[in-house]
Amino acid sequence: MSETKKQFSIAQFYSKFGMFFILIVLFIVASVVSPNFLTQTNLTNVLRQITVVTILACGCSFVIISGNINIGYDGILVCVGCGSAMVYAATQNLFIAVVAGIAFGVIFGIGYGVFVTTFKIP
Repeated sequence: MSETKKQFSIAQFYSKFGMFFILIVLFIVASVVSPNFLTQTNLTNVLRQITVVTILACGCSFVIISGNINIGYDGILVCVGCGSAMVYAATQNLFIAVVAGIAFGVIFGIGYGVFVTTFKIP
Protein backbone atom coordinates (compact mmCIF):
# COMPACT_ATOMS: atom_id res chain seq x y z
CA MET A 1 0.00 0.00 0.00
CA SER A 2 1.26 3.38 -0.82
CA GLU A 3 0.91 6.23 1.58
CA THR A 4 0.33 9.65 0.16
CA LYS A 5 1.30 12.71 2.10
CA LYS A 6 -1.24 15.44 2.28
CA GLN A 7 0.02 18.63 0.78
CA PHE A 8 -0.15 21.76 2.89
CA SER A 9 -2.69 24.11 1.41
CA ILE A 10 -3.15 27.69 2.53
CA ALA A 11 -6.77 27.56 1.39
CA GLN A 12 -7.53 24.55 3.57
CA PHE A 13 -5.70 26.11 6.51
CA TYR A 14 -7.65 29.34 6.08
CA SER A 15 -10.98 27.54 5.78
CA LYS A 16 -10.32 25.72 9.05
CA PHE A 17 -8.51 28.34 11.13
CA GLY A 18 -8.93 31.61 9.22
CA MET A 19 -11.37 33.37 11.50
CA PHE A 20 -9.44 32.34 14.59
CA PHE A 21 -6.21 33.64 13.02
CA ILE A 22 -7.85 36.95 12.05
CA LEU A 23 -9.23 37.33 15.59
CA ILE A 24 -5.77 36.81 17.09
CA VAL A 25 -4.20 39.31 14.66
CA LEU A 26 -6.85 41.93 15.43
CA PHE A 27 -6.42 41.33 19.16
CA ILE A 28 -2.65 41.85 18.88
CA VAL A 29 -2.97 44.95 16.68
CA ALA A 30 -5.56 46.52 18.98
CA SER A 31 -3.44 45.88 22.05
CA VAL A 32 -0.39 47.47 20.37
CA VAL A 33 -2.27 50.49 19.03
CA SER A 34 -4.22 51.26 22.20
CA PRO A 35 -2.61 50.82 25.60
CA ASN A 36 -6.06 50.74 27.21
CA PHE A 37 -7.26 47.75 25.18
CA LEU A 38 -6.11 45.01 27.54
CA THR A 39 -7.32 46.70 30.71
CA GLN A 40 -9.89 44.98 32.89
CA THR A 41 -12.30 47.89 32.49
CA ASN A 42 -12.26 47.70 28.70
CA LEU A 43 -12.61 43.92 28.53
CA THR A 44 -15.50 44.02 31.02
CA ASN A 45 -17.16 46.76 28.97
CA VAL A 46 -16.85 44.71 25.78
CA LEU A 47 -18.36 41.65 27.47
CA ARG A 48 -21.27 43.72 28.77
CA GLN A 49 -21.96 45.15 25.33
CA ILE A 50 -22.08 41.80 23.53
CA THR A 51 -24.48 40.06 25.90
CA VAL A 52 -27.66 41.08 24.05
CA VAL A 53 -26.22 40.11 20.67
CA THR A 54 -25.04 36.78 22.10
CA ILE A 55 -28.47 35.96 23.52
CA LEU A 56 -30.11 36.80 20.18
CA ALA A 57 -27.52 34.71 18.33
CA CYS A 58 -28.31 31.69 20.53
CA GLY A 59 -32.00 32.03 19.69
CA CYS A 60 -31.14 32.44 16.02
CA SER A 61 -29.05 29.28 16.15
CA PHE A 62 -32.02 27.26 17.41
CA VAL A 63 -34.20 28.63 14.60
CA ILE A 64 -31.64 27.74 11.95
CA ILE A 65 -30.93 24.29 13.44
CA SER A 66 -34.64 23.47 13.42
CA GLY A 67 -34.70 24.03 9.65
CA ASN A 68 -36.42 27.39 9.54
CA ILE A 69 -34.90 30.44 7.98
CA ASN A 70 -37.16 33.02 9.53
CA ILE A 71 -34.95 35.09 11.78
CA GLY A 72 -36.86 38.36 11.56
CA TYR A 73 -36.81 39.08 15.27
CA ASP A 74 -34.39 41.98 14.75
CA GLY A 75 -37.16 44.19 13.40
CA ILE A 76 -39.40 43.28 16.31
CA LEU A 77 -36.57 44.06 18.72
CA VAL A 78 -36.09 47.51 17.19
CA CYS A 79 -39.82 48.28 17.31
CA VAL A 80 -40.05 47.16 20.94
CA GLY A 81 -37.00 49.22 21.93
CA CYS A 82 -38.23 52.35 20.17
CA GLY A 83 -41.76 51.97 21.52
CA SER A 84 -40.50 51.46 25.05
CA ALA A 85 -38.20 54.49 24.76
CA MET A 86 -41.08 56.63 23.48
CA VAL A 87 -43.28 55.56 26.42
CA TYR A 88 -40.46 56.33 28.84
CA ALA A 89 -39.90 59.76 27.26
CA ALA A 90 -43.61 60.53 27.55
CA THR A 91 -44.19 59.24 31.08
CA GLN A 92 -40.72 59.32 32.76
CA ASN A 93 -41.74 56.09 34.51
CA LEU A 94 -39.44 53.10 34.04
CA PHE A 95 -41.98 50.51 35.19
CA ILE A 96 -44.58 51.68 32.66
CA ALA A 97 -41.93 51.72 29.92
CA VAL A 98 -40.87 48.11 30.71
CA VAL A 99 -44.49 46.92 30.79
CA ALA A 100 -45.15 48.74 27.51
CA GLY A 101 -42.05 47.13 25.98
CA ILE A 102 -43.26 43.67 27.00
CA ALA A 103 -46.72 44.45 25.63
CA PHE A 104 -45.23 45.70 22.35
CA GLY A 105 -43.15 42.52 22.12
CA VAL A 106 -46.18 40.31 22.66
CA ILE A 107 -48.30 42.24 20.14
CA PHE A 108 -45.60 42.36 17.45
CA GLY A 109 -44.63 38.73 18.07
CA ILE A 110 -48.18 37.46 17.75
CA GLY A 111 -48.80 39.59 14.67
CA TYR A 112 -45.59 38.41 13.07
CA GLY A 113 -46.33 34.78 13.88
CA VAL A 114 -49.85 35.00 12.46
CA PHE A 115 -48.52 36.66 9.30
CA VAL A 116 -45.85 33.99 8.80
CA THR A 117 -48.18 31.04 9.41
CA THR A 118 -51.08 32.47 7.40
CA PHE A 119 -49.09 33.28 4.27
CA LYS A 120 -46.55 30.44 4.68
CA ILE A 121 -43.62 32.82 4.30
CA PRO A 122 -40.39 31.46 5.79
